Amino acid sequence: MALDPITIEVITQGLISIVREMRATVMRTAKSVAIYEAKDFSCGLFAADSQVVAQSNDIGSHVVPMPWSVRAAMAKLGDGLEPGDVLLMNDPYAGGTHLNDVTVIVPVFRDGRLVFFPAVRAHWPDVGGMVPGSMSGKATEIYQEGVRIPPLKVIQAGRLNAPVLELMLANMRVPEERQGDFDAMLAACRVAEARIQEMLARYGLGVVEEAVRIDLDRSEARMRAAIAALPDGTYHYEDYLETFPGGRFEPLLVPLALTVAGDRMVADFTGAARQVPVPVNSTLAVTAGSVFIAVKSILDPALPLNQASRAGWRRCVGYVRRTARSTPRRRPGRGHRCGARAPPLPPRTARRGRPGGRRRGGRGNPRSRAGRRSADRAQRRDPPGMMAPS
Repeated sequence: MALDPITIEVITQGLISIVREMRATVMRTAKSVAIYEAKDFSCGLFAADSQVVAQSNDIGSHVVPMPWSVRAAMAKLGDGLEPGDVLLMNDPYAGGTHLNDVTVIVPVFRDGRLVFFPAVRAHWPDVGGMVPGSMSGKATEIYQEGVRIPPLKVIQAGRLNAPVLELMLANMRVPEERQGDFDAMLAACRVAEARIQEMLARYGLGVVEEAVRIDLDRSEARMRAAIAALPDGTYHYEDYLETFPGGRFEPLLVPLALTVAGDRMVADFTGAARQVPVPVNSTLAVTAGSVFIAVKSILDPALPLNQASRAGWRRCVGYVRRTARSTPRRRPGRGHRCGARAPPLPPRTARRGRPGGRRRGGRGNPRSRAGRRSADRAQRRDPPGMMAPS
């Protein structure tokens, strides 16, 4: 099917406008100050295969990992989805961030076929746990941070699963506020569902899907060209995340080997510190999302953060993680907590690195070679350590 450039752009911007209307709906109807005032939420529109189709002025650490959440929900519930279903989740090990970031996903059908997923991820100010607000620097495992919600149907075939919602809200502080936030997120997805149906009625499903496909291919070409302009080689950077478990200074190594080969890029975190019982750990979705945010900000900052940039990146940027610290498949237990965000990836990684290069520093700097040797000596004096690479 051949589409003219005008139609492609009209459909692309129409999808983005749907997400903008979702944002307006959340801001006007949410109950929490963190959402309607601080705007700590994000919206996205996803295709049936879980690829992001459109997003707007959202929070990168929210919306970039969301495709992992959609895929996790599809893997668990995809065979039984039907019109009228609404999915709810916050599990970091299923594409979430931290437990306060709750996600609502609504499958949209056309003629009995699943076509899109509008989704909202918003920060609920409290989801239970050991302290008001759920986030504590003293937490040693994820269970202390609140209710962990795997992908589940909170509404099935249009009927509210009231016992499930009551069970969750009973374990959260200020439950009436949480109920209001859920209603606002659901309303935004309902608005998106109505606008999607209007677009499909106007253009037809085949035309809309073809426009999305063309945009994905176009974005891939643009991102590959940006990567190909970089010199080939492996660029090294490393940093330390400072923690104080039990009042003891514990620098956690975060190494990165960024390999550029032609029009592809691979971010390798082999050697990162293992998971630790402090709130600093990162799942695969958040780690990979952080790579994308850095790459996008450097190589293609002008293109809107929609499917054109996101999908192109996923086709030509890879990532490797080989330690327990960034492996989400282990069930969380004592010391296997998922923290709120990934270790930051400095933007100068791809811009200023050099093949085989390392950042230098002084003896008193724990990020330098001398500082690492000092930290290693302290580690041997005070076992057991938590910095051992896998």
